[in-house]
Amino acid sequence: VRNAGRCTLVGLTESYDESLRRLCRLFGWRVPPAPARHCCTPKGRALNEAEREVILAANQLDLALYAECRDRFESERGTRRQGK
Repeated sequence: VRNAGRCTLVGLTESYDESLRRLCRLFGWRVPPAPARHCCTPKGRALNEAEREVILAANQLDLALYAECRDRFESERGTRRQGK
């Protein structure tokens, strides 16, 4: 989390277009056209509750880092809307 705090920019996969715009704005680049993306996640097998719990337990640090970065991303979105 400390290292992520030192990064000038944090982007999120699920907010790819906004992350790309921020990166381009930061470096003064023109925003390239972004082609449509397709989800490649396999479908058809849902996790049962036990599997879900094992995965969540093994990824607690990843989840904490993601939450911190998501909060930062969202707070920067609000700051930009206010013109700061």
